Amino acid sequence: MKNNKIRKYLLLISLFILLISLNYIFAGSSITGGITLKQTLGARPLGMGEAYISLADDINSIFFNPAGLTKISVTEISATYMNNIADTFYTFVGAAIPINRLQTNLDIGMSTLGISLFVLSGGKMEVNYPDGSTETICPQTDYLGIVSYSYQLLHNLSIGGNIKFLSSTLAQQVSAYTFALDIGAIYNRLLFDELSTGVVVKNMGLPLKFEKESDNLPLQGSIGLTYNLICDKSNKFIFSIDVSKDLDTPLHLNCGTEYNYKVSKKETFSLRLGYKFGYELDGLTGGLGVQSDMYSLDYAFNLKSTLPTNHIFSVTIYLGKIPEKEID
Repeated sequence: MKNNKIRKYLLLISLFILLISLNYIFAGSSITGGITLKQTLGARPLGMGEAYISLADDINSIFFNPAGLTKISVTEISATYMNNIADTFYTFVGAAIPINRLQTNLDIGMSTLGISLFVLSGGKMEVNYPDGSTETICPQTDYLGIVSYSYQLLHNLSIGGNIKFLSSTLAQQVSAYTFALDIGAIYNRLLFDELSTGVVVKNMGLPLKFEKESDNLPLQGSIGLTYNLICDKSNKFIFSIDVSKDLDTPLHLNCGTEYNYKVSKKETFSLRLGYKFGYELDGLTGGLGVQSDMYSLDYAFNLKSTLPTNHIFSVTIYLGKIPEKEID
């Protein structure tokens, strides 16, 4: 018992040391490309200010921390749509499939496979040529394919990773391709049962090269803490906080909370609120959702300081019955 407590404290200290190290590793400023790798996936995480590194427990784990996919007990199929400035929009479709569920007391050996596709459409732009003719083109089109895998290494510890393939086309003429890797871990019941922590490093890969020009990928390191407060059988609060460091930006702080009210045995209603500190445009976020044992519907907004508000919608279908404890 004493050794377990020591290991928990050592893990927590190690995670904070990693975060401090990342701050020095990523020190300075370096212009990066691959903006698609920075975009939010999922209305639930956005509603909570994207504070999702240690909370990740559904298909949204693919983007935030693939280690969280081990918390999925049935196949999840999800789709997301988000509007952006002008007529730019993002879409996401994906599936997370449990491929190994060993019936042991410790649940060790559970694993999940994920596959997803993310598309950025950069709207339309009119080009005027010297001969007087015009043409309407799409300024940018990106496709991001992700294959994910997670594994329950210990009773409280899961690990996971992503392999990403990014294709980016500018003005329908110039294209670039690259690969990237993510790796993450989540440790549950840290210090006490209601507290969990997570860490992830994302977008490790080769530069995105357009002919003679190339851009570094937006390398990012993040650490998070999540606290679950269960008031009674019908009411539950989740508080989450993340600290992140990108290659080309200062430290970011993401905070979020979620209130869950169990309407019936099979349905739960959720309210979410979050704030993103240290971002140039982003700030207050919020949203709501409804979950049953067959589906979940989620909506979120992201208030921008000088740009129109983003709206994001997600729908997830569950192919199988979710254990009641997971929708409490």
